[in-house]
Amino acid sequence: MRVLAALILAGAVAPGRAQFMKALVNPNVEVTWTHPPSLGIPVRRVAFAPAADPGETALVAACTRDLAGAGQVEVVDRDRVAAAFRDLGLNPAAPVDAAAARALGQALEGPVLITPRIQALRTDRTRRALLPQPQDERSSHGAGGFYLARTRVALRATIQAVDCATGRTFQTRTLASRPFSERTSPRAQAPFPPGLPLRERALGRVRTRLRRMVSPWTTRHRIIFFDDPDFGLGDAFQALKARDVPGALERSRRALEAVRAHPGAPARILGRANFNLGICHFLLGDYPAALPFLKAALAAAPDSAMFRQAAAECEHAMQLRDQ
Repeated sequence: MRVLAALILAGAVAPGRAQFMKALVNPNVEVTWTHPPSLGIPVRRVAFAPAADPGETALVAACTRDLAGAGQVEVVDRDRVAAAFRDLGLNPAAPVDAAAARALGQALEGPVLITPRIQALRTDRTRRALLPQPQDERSSHGAGGFYLARTRVALRATIQAVDCATGRTFQTRTLASRPFSERTSPRAQAPFPPGLPLRERALGRVRTRLRRMVSPWTTRHRIIFFDDPDFGLGDAFQALKARDVPGALERSRRALEAVRAHPGAPARILGRANFNLGICHFLLGDYPAALPFLKAALAAAPDSAMFRQAAAECEHAMQLRDQ
């Protein structure tokens, strides 16, 4: 899930974000970012639909261990889920409609039903000759040519979620992963890299995606948070630096009120006070509360690429949560 991705100080960025990122990477304050479950609803219990093949059975078992180990949600016993499907005459391979979901909810005490399906999983192996090395780099292998052996795993999977308490069906998530590994050798029959680690890496992406659908997860980042001494912005900065996000929120609210109460406050400070307050709401996962302040920051400083991108990313986060 990309949540205000422009604030994340990792990875490459598109050229259009360069100005925004340049402003944000200035050392300022480190925060722990709690991302809410991407389903957008509180999840206390989950159940996995019966698997269709041994590969899905292994995937469900791994996902069950992940969630049970995190201790944030309860996982319904798989035998109990299978018995509920049998008792209700449901086909595990068929989609679960609203009526069936509510019937399962009564039998299983209203969990979110997760159906991971592996649509395709294959391992491809290819060899090809590389260009010969320059004369001064050639070895005792003659012409100096080398051969490349590549192993690639291609995975395509879907994850369907249904709230058995209400019958609500969420949009199916589709995930594709194509990890590969290469080896070079002077021999034409270069050994292929093993495929099992690549399969585990591809399936690990499905496990991570599923875990983040139903449980919160955290990351740590350095973000811009204005620390002007005027009107108490610096006090809010110190609270956030101490990782007290609720305290920073309250101090940011008071700072904005002080700016608004001062007729001579410059637009620059008004924009920064709104931005700080919006970021505090965002860090707490309250995107609807964050957006008006981020937009107000942009209204106070229309030429600020950082304010414009922050508001756009907050809107995008809200759209993702509603999917």
